[in-house]
Amino acid sequence: VFDLPQIRVNKLDVLRLQGEDLVDTISASYHQVGMDECKIICRSNKRAVLFNQGIRARVLYKEDELSSGDLLMVAKNNYFWSQAYKEIPFIANGDLLEVLRVRRSMEMYGFHFADLDVRFMDSDWEISVRVLLDTLTAEAPALDAASQERLYQAVLEDYAYCHNKKELFENLRKDPWLNALQVKYGYAMTCHKSQGGQWKHIFLDQGYVQEDWMGLDYYRWLYTAITRATEKIYLVNFQDDFIAQG
Repeated sequence: VFDLPQIRVNKLDVLRLQGEDLVDTISASYHQVGMDECKIICRSNKRAVLFNQGIRARVLYKEDELSSGDLLMVAKNNYFWSQAYKEIPFIANGDLLEVLRVRRSMEMYGFHFADLDVRFMDSDWEISVRVLLDTLTAEAPALDAASQERLYQAVLEDYAYCHNKKELFENLRKDPWLNALQVKYGYAMTCHKSQGGQWKHIFLDQGYVQEDWMGLDYYRWLYTAITRATEKIYLVNFQDDFIAQG
């Protein structure tokens, strides 16, 4: 049996935050340390999607699905779009990108795509990519298997002229639609996706915690999430039971 953690809060670097103050506090953090130094860490992809949509609408006042200045997180390793840049071996799952320019958006094979110029947040590399927009608000970590198969079969029809498997494979390997970069918004993420990164301000949302979740995995999750912050952590809607008294 595991006891509830008792987190000591103060007014300096470990703070409790109620939901009604979240928008104003995130906005203040963006102005104080920069948008790229603030992250919301959540328990689930579903919560991350909700936070990402809320931040874009209520903090950044963005109306378009994607616009310059947006932060994106790569949802799946991609070896296609880095080929033209010898200094970039591949684009890794979890890489954070800033949208510099949206060149065009289009619909193809029943999916939505956009051609972008992006900058890697940790290296300042700038590259041009085609991204799959359908993953932006999907609750799955990346494109689900059924949708991936649907896209594959649709693209496959364009190569009916191929004479053998080798020719087909080479064409599919070079297809820019099938190899579109899968991305999600990069303002909020799961703890799993945050591993390896650190930011000045972390907003930690653990949602409703059930008693049967209390165990070693939960404590590891909490430790990992808290240690993503280098200056300040906000405990969003944490119940009193988790806060040390006195």
